[in-house]
Amino acid sequence: MGESGVLHTDSAALTRVSSDFGGMIRRRPDAVLVPGAAADIAEVIRSGRPVTARGRGHSTHGQSLVDGGVVIDMAGLGTVHRVEPGYAVIDGGASWRTVLEATLPHGLTPPVITDFLDLSVGGTLSLGGIGGTSHRHGAQSDNVLELEVVTGAGEIVTCSPGTDLFRAVLGGLGQCGIITRATIKLVAAPPTVLHRKIRYPDTAALNAAQRDLVLSGQCDHVEGLIVQDGGWSHVLEAVSFGAEEFAVPGGGEIIRSETVSYFDFLNRLGTEDEFLATLSRRVQPRPWCTVFLPHTAIDAAVDASLARPLAEVGTAGGFLVYPIQRSVFNTPLLRVPEDPMPFQFSVFRYADDDGDSAAMLAANRAVYGLALAAGGTLYPFASVPLDHAGWQAHWGPHWEFLRAARSSYDPAGILNRGQGIFP
Repeated sequence: MGESGVLHTDSAALTRVSSDFGGMIRRRPDAVLVPGAAADIAEVIRSGRPVTARGRGHSTHGQSLVDGGVVIDMAGLGTVHRVEPGYAVIDGGASWRTVLEATLPHGLTPPVITDFLDLSVGGTLSLGGIGGTSHRHGAQSDNVLELEVVTGAGEIVTCSPGTDLFRAVLGGLGQCGIITRATIKLVAAPPTVLHRKIRYPDTAALNAAQRDLVLSGQCDHVEGLIVQDGGWSHVLEAVSFGAEEFAVPGGGEIIRSETVSYFDFLNRLGTEDEFLATLSRRVQPRPWCTVFLPHTAIDAAVDASLARPLAEVGTAGGFLVYPIQRSVFNTPLLRVPEDPMPFQFSVFRYADDDGDSAAMLAANRAVYGLALAAGGTLYPFASVPLDHAGWQAHWGPHWEFLRAARSSYDPAGILNRGQGIFP
């Protein structure tokens, strides 16, 4: 091990990385590497042991866990190296909060920010990374200029758009390499935003209002929340960067309107612990689920979930639904329906015990089944375990590319086995 990296084998370190945000799967590694440089990761990979990268451990069904093997605690690589007009150079283990703390003093921001700021850059890029501005800017992975990657062969490679490794890593769930550094696009950050919450009577009205705002271009951030408030309450979160006024579509009722700083809006959920504390749900399990659906199927899919027993989401559970525009999504391995305006649909489930979590996993499978039947896709951070055939179907025409890339860049098949993608 190089001088900068530390390999931990004590029980406390192993226990800390033996579970993830979902809290349903337990896998205990043999060691935890806190790297100080990409070379430390390359050295561990060349030892031939199974390896999985862990950003903030925000997977929900064991995706960031490994039995035996080594967990790479990417928090060891958490530096923002450069901020320049138009781009920033960032370690893969840095959080998006750390990125904003470095870029906002320059009046700059990444185009897409996840709702939780404490997720890692490498983790969300390996999934795709989506947020309320994705209808304008695509996924976070669509805003990457260059990557430094440690492959499954233990090689440190710099890659850019147009190369096979770049394509295989973004949205590739860590199957071909670990992102150790990324150069990402930056855009001008507004000093303030107009943040409104607008209530609608039902799912159809909420989603129609969201579509109207996206098509009109009035709002920069658009998300729909369905929360428990003596029943299900449908609330549109609409935000104008620069605090410009916008018309309320579809006769919605404004229940909150305020001008706040851009960062305060982005940080509206606080840290993960602060958010969970507001829900009184600091305990686990949390079998969350996210799918993408064509716009023609979204209302029925949401209403089908709302009609199911409340126990399947829990007393603190809720839903997130918002439109994106297919034309700005260009990451091949991030599977999004071929529809002009698909919707992202998330179910946030909070279980009280293992019995509840089993029923919730079955409900997730039902949501995914509805999505598949309608031509939708899975966002694979979800608690919807797939077998080898299921993964082949998920990637469809891109499966052969990923399989070949895995064989080339990780010939021993040691990287990120927790997804169960390759046998």
